[in-house]
Amino acid sequence: MRGYDQLQANQQLLLDLQLKEATGTNTQDFAKLHHVCTLIGTPTWQDLDNGLSYLDFVPGNPDYIRALQAATTDLDFTSGDYSAAVWIRPDALGNRNFMTRGVAATDGWDWWMDVNGAQNVSTFQAAASQFTLSAAADIVVGTWGMIGFSRTGAAIRTYKNGRDTTATAATHIDPLTANRNLYIGVNNLAAAGWYDGDMFRPRIWGKLMTPPEFRLLFEMERGLFGL
Repeated sequence: MRGYDQLQANQQLLLDLQLKEATGTNTQDFAKLHHVCTLIGTPTWQDLDNGLSYLDFVPGNPDYIRALQAATTDLDFTSGDYSAAVWIRPDALGNRNFMTRGVAATDGWDWWMDVNGAQNVSTFQAAASQFTLSAAADIVVGTWGMIGFSRTGAAIRTYKNGRDTTATAATHIDPLTANRNLYIGVNNLAAAGWYDGDMFRPRIWGKLMTPPEFRLLFEMERGLFGL
């Protein structure tokens, strides 16, 4: 049996919220740095028929996950490669955030969806922003899907269920270093852009996740959701 750190999907994994607790206001990061992640609001713990635990986010509460700046300096990406993935089943579209560690036209990076169901991955510098978008309807209300993105150099690509869905690719500049918290399910001020729907296993890597790796990840986990 191969160990956790030996699995290809876990190489250079910086954040891995497997949501195994099914109760409480904290969730354990399985990646090596074990970031302290607090549920604010609080998202509701739910279970699939197969026993898999996930979180249901409701904007009216509002609720989200937060990891403080001092504990997430490894997620302050600038010149290096990075990638992320998460399983979602949204209740509604809109300008809603998946992950944020920065401020538009200021510093850092973020990842969100728009009113057309497209993924938007952004990099920020002082008075500047770059945006790469997936195809519209990449995200479907009421349907589980694994979305993700990868960044290397000036290029960002988006993925859905293991396939590249990039539609509008920007030429990205390195994000400016950001003294910010990491937020999952809300914007950088924890004041807008609340995610509405279900979420399972948010992950962040400090490397470029390749198309075959995204495909392998989806194939490994799709059975959990009957896909």
